[in-house]
Amino acid sequence: MKTELTPTQAAALQLAARRPDGRLDPLPQNIRGAARDSVIQGLLSRALITRCFYPGHVEYHLTAAGLAVGGSQAIDGSD
Repeated sequence: MKTELTPTQAAALQLAARRPDGRLDPLPQNIRGAARDSVIQGLLSRALITRCFYPGHVEYHLTAAGLAVGGSQAIDGSD
């Protein structure tokens, strides 16, 4: 089953998949404000990222499914 993502969601996953800790932030400069919120909500709803609460801040990290999708898209370049 293929996970349908927007080009922006795919770019965010690919970038996070290249990071050793799988952290979503920082997102590319062009993804800000409402677009950032939309990307995060879309990835959360597909269980591709998880929200991690820390004292004073929240981080988003790839799940195993997110790594599989983001890593495969980074390798084969599919959208």
